Amino acid sequence: MRNRLTQLFLRVLPFLALAILVLLVVGQANPYTTLPTRDSGCYLYIGRLILRGDVPYIAAWDSKPPGIFYINALGLFIGRGTRWGVWLLEFLFLYSAAVIGYRLLRKIWQPGAAIFGMIFWVWGLDNVFWKGDLVEEFPLLFSMAALSFFWLGIRNPKNRLYDFLIGVMTVLSFLFRANNIGMGIAIALSWIIIGIAQHQFSLMIKRVGTMLAGCIVALLCIGILLWDQGILLASWNAAILYNFSYVGNRTSILSSIIPGFQYLGLVAWIGVIGYGAAIFSIFRMMKRKAFDSFMILMIVLWPIEIVLSSLSGRSYMHYFINWLPAIAILCGYLYKFVAPAILSEKSVSFLNTEKIPLTVAAVLAIFICSSRVMDYSHAFGALVFDRRYGVEDINQVSLYIRRNTNPKDKVLDWVQSGINYMAQRDAPTAYLWYPEYLPSRITSTLIDGFYRDITSNPPEIIVDSYLVAPDDILSLDQGIRYAQISAGKGLIVGRASNLDQVLQFIQTHYKKETVIDGNVVYRLIKP
Repeated sequence: MRNRLTQLFLRVLPFLALAILVLLVVGQANPYTTLPTRDSGCYLYIGRLILRGDVPYIAAWDSKPPGIFYINALGLFIGRGTRWGVWLLEFLFLYSAAVIGYRLLRKIWQPGAAIFGMIFWVWGLDNVFWKGDLVEEFPLLFSMAALSFFWLGIRNPKNRLYDFLIGVMTVLSFLFRANNIGMGIAIALSWIIIGIAQHQFSLMIKRVGTMLAGCIVALLCIGILLWDQGILLASWNAAILYNFSYVGNRTSILSSIIPGFQYLGLVAWIGVIGYGAAIFSIFRMMKRKAFDSFMILMIVLWPIEIVLSSLSGRSYMHYFINWLPAIAILCGYLYKFVAPAILSEKSVSFLNTEKIPLTVAAVLAIFICSSRVMDYSHAFGALVFDRRYGVEDINQVSLYIRRNTNPKDKVLDWVQSGINYMAQRDAPTAYLWYPEYLPSRITSTLIDGFYRDITSNPPEIIVDSYLVAPDDILSLDQGIRYAQISAGKGLIVGRASNLDQVLQFIQTHYKKETVIDGNVVYRLIKP
């Protein structure tokens, strides 16, 4: 009995080590010690509205596809209204992605390659995770699943189910952000290259056609659900139409490559070396007239992800999460390529034992991230033993609003710092990001709707949170605003045509009540 338990423990030890590594990454999103980001605060607020029976885009507008709103709603349901449910979903999605990636690389090459690849995957994820609840992190699971289905399709060329599922995974990734479909595009392009190179045109058409069928079926199912809720057109306008205008002429490959390497650091450079090794191997195989379908995808995937991450012309840290599946594969292949040449047989054999190397990596990570371990211990104490002071971090201005307003009072967060979620107060308008709207075919509807809403139903409280992004957000304070404009700030994302009217309305109907941690609280002047 003891031997069986020991053997079972040793079998699951690598996966326990992976769980520890992922737990340390999502420690950056520990609800007890971190505040939600601007984006996350919006997703959480919309998620809360969904649980109340409202629908996104109508009750609250954002330019993201609906997946992130509903995953936040599910997380809030699981967490009984707290971010702990979202945190749990983040862990489950990322851990599942890590397990799929680890098992896949182990099957394709060897355990050492899987360890090397996934350690760099986790390391890279830790570099660009930044407080979590990101539209790129959840689809990592779908990308890793699609990668696994691609490999299974290579091994089982007559089984069309894998190609169909790749199409489904691509659509699920799209539901969080349109730029997340890099894996699906890369797989389709790989099948085309493979079909042309091997003169298997019939198989190529069947594979790509079946992938497309998977996409169409998934889109139809999702479209029916959105149509049933009455938001099919609204979601199209927000997630597709507006974002095409967002891209415009801002695309710059360099704007993606340079910041991506800065954020990912050594992880990206190891990926580059792995990419070079893969290119070298491809040329060597061509000389031998050999062929490796999986290596075609290795070569195609990363460039596609780089292009997709550059479409907005911006370089937010979380954009580069989509690079990680490609980097994991390339790092795993680099180990497979160089290990026999630079390591002894005993060393290679040791790394292939799986248990010890991953366990050592997990232990080292615990020491390096000891502050996150302490944060978890404090959170555990609050969750289990003492909930008097709450189980998630809330900023002081949100606490002030809770204590000094009625639950039905409306609160305008200027502009989106998560206060509506943390203060548990509804916004007076659906257009949460005003005036941060770029010119598009629907922008006039957004800015006109905002002005109509706040003038017809003025909020009790307005919080000037411009300090969360002082380069983008114009302050409500006239003196500060003039200083920003003189310095060329507050205008990066465009200026709403009715901004002066909005500011004049606020100046006339509101008075400054207090300042909390730089957030200026204005209250409606009653007649």
